[in-house]
Amino acid sequence: MGLPPRPTGAGRAAQARFVVLTGLSGAGKSQAIRALEDLGYFCIDNLPTMLIPTMAELASRAASGLEKVAIVVDVREGAFLSQFPKMYRRLRRMPGLKPALIFLEARDAALVRRFSETRRPHPLAKHRPVLDGIHEERRALKPIRAMADEIIDTSALTVYDLRDAFTAVARGGVRERPLQVTLVSFGFKHGLPVESDLVF
Repeated sequence: MGLPPRPTGAGRAAQARFVVLTGLSGAGKSQAIRALEDLGYFCIDNLPTMLIPTMAELASRAASGLEKVAIVVDVREGAFLSQFPKMYRRLRRMPGLKPALIFLEARDAALVRRFSETRRPHPLAKHRPVLDGIHEERRALKPIRAMADEIIDTSALTVYDLRDAFTAVARGGVRERPLQVTLVSFGFKHGLPVESDLVF
């Protein structure tokens, strides 16, 4: 499932793409939002839930210049769990707005490993074992997961795999950039060009 089709002409404002990205802590939302930024999305991380409809209304206005908007919301925001389902149903009823809810998840073992590697506490278990926070968050997010338009399991994905996979999902209706090749002549005595990918 891709994102809403690319808006064109006079209908651009009514067809502005509005992506809501959420999911389990440690599932890769930070990498996903970077992939969206690479695709030209205006991205906001950890936007308060009560401000999401305001942002959606702003994005739908032609004068705003915001054709593509993506926001990340999760349990870091206190009112998220209680307010989000009602708020997202409201978004879906807004005339001309076609929001897409993307949910990122991963297996327990993968999440525990990632928290161990970053040495960051789980937002729901700052003074408890990470696994306790993961289980609590998974239970709490079940209603929101059920509303998702797209669910991505990142358990077996590296950082680069995740970016590639999410970029593929987010590119629905977006024209892909052609391959760009630049040939550079240089002298070895000055060192390799820092931007080179292949050297012959």
